[in-house]
Amino acid sequence: MKRIATGAACLLFLATGPAQAEPMWDVASYWVCKVKLHIKVNVDGTDVAINEEQATITYDFAKSTITSSFSDQVGSIGRKFYV
Repeated sequence: MKRIATGAACLLFLATGPAQAEPMWDVASYWVCKVKLHIKVNVDGTDVAINEEQATITYDFAKSTITSSFSDQVGSIGRKFYV
């Protein structure tokens, strides 16, 4: 009986998960993401710095652009669809 209840609970959880999900452009049209776990390594393999740079990646879904603070690169967002 316990196995049936556990199986039913898992099945219910998996069935309602996709119904609650939303694409990120529906939540907000402008996102600023901080890059984490950025490691600089020397040629000999020793770590120089971890998270030294305060880099961000900006997603602007209203203008369909992606901007990186590493080298001020601007890319475009193509077709948006949610699966």
